[in-house]
Amino acid sequence: MTTILSLPKNAFKLLLLFALVLALIGCKNNASNEAAPTNYSEDENTVIIPEDFPAFYAKFHVDPEFQLNSIQFPLSGEGDELWTAENWEMHKPFNDNGEFKRDMENIAGIITETIMDNNGMFYIVRRFAKLGEEWKLIFYTQGTKLDGFVPDDGEEGQ
Repeated sequence: MTTILSLPKNAFKLLLLFALVLALIGCKNNASNEAAPTNYSEDENTVIIPEDFPAFYAKFHVDPEFQLNSIQFPLSGEGDELWTAENWEMHKPFNDNGEFKRDMENIAGIITETIMDNNGMFYIVRRFAKLGEEWKLIFYTQGTKLDGFVPDDGEEGQ
């Protein structure tokens, strides 16, 4: 005994259309998952840091010789700032004691780090880039937003 399923013509077309839509949605999700790089996040506030940067960054702050060799001297800053190996002061690791905040950005492979006190008055900005196979510090500046309000050396009390 053979049973034949009899559906109205419109119901069969709707069922076929529903199956087609499900198949397209499934293919679209698979294609977008395969095309998206695995190291990117959906959160636009997430900064993507290259895998080899954290190890470089850690060593940069604890090994003085490595630090000096990882700076593109003469190092420029804001305005006419120019840092040389002779006037360079070693940078220590960032201490997150709650008095300062640090932000990092990655724009076209240049890692920009901004460290600022919680009042927003004192800051440093450093930029790191990969030159060849090695990370280098390519820009450094420090300053205060009090420029013009804090007396220069020798002007205090006048």
